[in-house]
Amino acid sequence: SVLIFTCSVLAAMFNVRKALTDDAQNEINDVNELAYNILEGYQKRVDDGELSLAQAKSLAIKDLSNFRYQGINYVWVMDYNCKYFYHPVRPYGFDGKTLVNSKGEHYIQNLVENAINNKKVYLKDMSVKPGDTSKTKYPKFMSCKAFPDWQWVVATGVYIDQIDKITFDTFLHIFIVNILAIIIIVLLVNQTFVKRLVASLNNITGALKNTSAQVTQSSSSLEVTSQKLAEGSSEQASAVQETSATIEETSSMVKQNNENTKQAAALAKNAKDYAMDSTSAT
Repeated sequence: SVLIFTCSVLAAMFNVRKALTDDAQNEINDVNELAYNILEGYQKRVDDGELSLAQAKSLAIKDLSNFRYQGINYVWVMDYNCKYFYHPVRPYGFDGKTLVNSKGEHYIQNLVENAINNKKVYLKDMSVKPGDTSKTKYPKFMSCKAFPDWQWVVATGVYIDQIDKITFDTFLHIFIVNILAIIIIVLLVNQTFVKRLVASLNNITGALKNTSAQVTQSSSSLEVTSQKLAEGSSEQASAVQETSATIEETSSMVKQNNENTKQAAALAKNAKDYAMDSTSAT
């Protein structure tokens, strides 16, 4: 669940941020095309003799200065030398070549050069929002488009701090959804796997109880057999003792008989000697 949660959140954040960035860049393109069409329209009126070039440029600047989208995003106008004709924060005639980003790059000059060469480039830098008295700088995507007839460049940018906010809100939403999903998964696991595990453990416990009962019964049988063997051994020991006493008694009688035999032999020898002595005297 944790692995799924982490992967889904990372993938979602990456996809959301990429989608929002693509949308911001597409919007920049659309706005630049619209500003370009405004200049092109005034040039057509010049070609038709309706307006002088100076009048057309003045009216174009006025139209573009009133152009706002998403509340705070705007269009500004420069010439090929990066001199500002209109910018809501910079003064007229401001030299954009003097602007350097944190990497030491002249990013406005780079924008203009890419536009002159008809290259579509998006640069990310920090910029102050119009009307913000704190002068706080926010991250911004910028791009521009050249209008060769007047050697002007129309540029716009989109503040992307909202992208970070939307990405965070999406992360929070996905986090809550995934937490709920994990809780549901845990509950499902508890209802299925855990119950099966408990049932298996109960079966194992029952089998162990049966085995224990069989072992106890076998132990009782062995105890009875051992007792019978012990009684038999005692009876055999008594019989051996009785046999030993009988053998001892018999041995004593044999010994006594031997003594009697020796005495009888001595008496017989004395009687023989006496008879021989009596014959010699006669």
